[in-house]
Amino acid sequence: MMVRRFQKSYLALDALFEAAQEFAAEEGFDGKLRFGLMVVLEELFTNAVKFSPPGDGELELHLEVESGLLTVALTDFNAKEFDFDPVFDESPSRSLNEREVGGLGLRFIREIMDTIEYCYEEPISRVVLTRRVDTHV
Repeated sequence: MMVRRFQKSYLALDALFEAAQEFAAEEGFDGKLRFGLMVVLEELFTNAVKFSPPGDGELELHLEVESGLLTVALTDFNAKEFDFDPVFDESPSRSLNEREVGGLGLRFIREIMDTIEYCYEEPISRVVLTRRVDTHV
C-alpha cells in the first residue's frame, strides 16, 4: 500500500508519476497495466487541479493491491463538486474534430478501470477506482 500527498499543482505531476511507477514496480505490474495506471492518474490529478478553487492545497493518493484488486483513491481536501457522469459521444469512430470538448478523459478511465465511486462532502471530494489485476511478483 502507498499513501502520499502532493501539492495541488501541475508541477507535482512528475513526483506523482515517480511514486506511482515505484508502486507499480513493487507490485510487478506489466507495461500495459503501468501505462493504464499513469493515464488514470494523470486524468484524475489534472482534473482536480483544473477544477479546484484557487489557493494552495494538497491531494492525497492511495494505491493498493489486495487479493488481486487494484484500488486507486484520490482525495482533494479543498474541492468543488465534480460531475463524473458527463454526456459524451460513445462512438470511437468519430474524429476528434467532430467531438465536443470534455469527457474523453473520463471515458479513458472507464475503459481502464472496472469501477468508479465518487463522494463529495464539502469541501472534501474522494474518487475511488478499482480494477482486477494479475501481478507477477
